[in-house]
This record gives sequence, structure tokens and C-alpha cells, in this order.
Amino acid sequence: MKRYDDIQELLHECSGIYGHINGVYERAIFDEELKLTAKAKIKNFFENIRSCLDYIAFDLYLKFNESEKKEDSDFSIKKKVYFPYGRKKSDFLKLLMKYIPNINENYINIIESIQPYVCEDDWLIDLCEINNFSKHIGLEGVERENSLESLTSIGGAICIDNTSKIYMEGCSINGVEVSKNGPVCIDGSEPLVEINKKLNHPLRAKREFSYVKFVFKKNRRDALELMKKSSDEINRISREIYSL
Repeated sequence: MKRYDDIQELLHECSGIYGHINGVYERAIFDEELKLTAKAKIKNFFENIRSCLDYIAFDLYLKFNESEKKEDSDFSIKKKVYFPYGRKKSDFLKLLMKYIPNINENYINIIESIQPYVCEDDWLIDLCEINNFSKHIGLEGVERENSLESLTSIGGAICIDNTSKIYMEGCSINGVEVSKNGPVCIDGSEPLVEINKKLNHPLRAKREFSYVKFVFKKNRRDALELMKKSSDEINRISREIYSL
């Protein structure tokens, strides 16, 4: 089994993409208008992750089917081998026997540990569906979801949460009158662009969310969470498989 280093290289590449996406999440907490415009990076991430799985499957296929090793050349092997997965055990076992016949129980247990009917999480199914869509149909889109809780501040002197309102008349911050047109009501749930229309320049409102998510349109799963879950789990099973 010789593809462990290739898998680690792909996981390292995925780590860099994850860091970039995580940076967008961190900035989005303080930027209400920021969007995640990194669909190509997300596609590359999940393609690399899926390749890691298929490399594992191919190594296992060769390990348990010695007759396929012709002069130890990968190019001489015509069989297509994919990592088996299924929502139900019967579906998984059918693909397992198709792609990795003769595999022993120790390896089966490791592969089975990430199947949804065992780990009670559909991350593997979600990963493969997103990868298939992005590879053959189009880039998978994401939508921003903000936390319900947020804090809005003005000039470093006023701070309200998303459930509060504040009425001001004749107020100044650092010598600048707050309102353009007399009395003003600032609602913590209003979009910042609407609040800023009420304020005299250079005063500007800023907002901080408790968290921000970017979820896939198809399954409403958070992109960053799925990226971390899939890379962590594949790193785990690759170490376990290649240490046997």
C-alpha cells in the first residue's frame, strides 16, 4: 500500500483551503454584506477529499487481490475502484464487495465506522453528493445564514443588541451630531445600510454577529463544518488503515 503520502499531500492542500474559508467566516462576523465567493476552492477541497477515499480503496483492492498486480504497475490495472459508501448496511456491503473483494474484517470495520448507519451522521453522503454535483453539473452554491443574536455599535459610544431600539434627539458623538434629520430611532434588527442612512457622516454603525454560516443550498449543511468533519475523519481512517 503506497498511496499514504499522496493522501497526506492532498489533506495538506485541503488544510490550506480550509484556512482560507475559515478566514472568510471570521471576517463575516463583522461584515454583514460579506459573501463567500469561493465556489471553485470548495470544489477543489471536496475533489481532493474524495480522491483520498478512492486512493484508500485502490490500495486496499490491490492488497487483497494480488493477482491484479502486474509488474507492480498502476497503469496496467483497468478496473475502476471507488470508495464504498451507503446509507444502509446492505448498500455499503454491495459496493464493498464490488470494489474491494476479499477485504478482511479489520479493514471493513474502519471503513464502516464512517458510514452513516454507524456514525449517525450523513457527512460522507453529503460530501460525495456535493462532489458529484460540482464535478459534473456546476459549482455548488452556498447561502449565508447569520446568527439571530447580534450587537450594533455606533461611534464606539452606543451599543444595542438585535432586540433593542434606541431613540436619540440632540445627541452628539465625538462632536458629531448623530442624526441628519432631528430625532432618530435606531433599531438593532435593521440592516446596517438603513441605519447608516440616518447617521451624519463620518458616524457609521458596525455590527457583530455571534456566528455566521455559509450553508449548501442542496442540503443546508454548513460548508466549513462539513470540510472539517470530512478532513478529520479521512485523516483518522487513513492513519488507522495504513498502520495495520
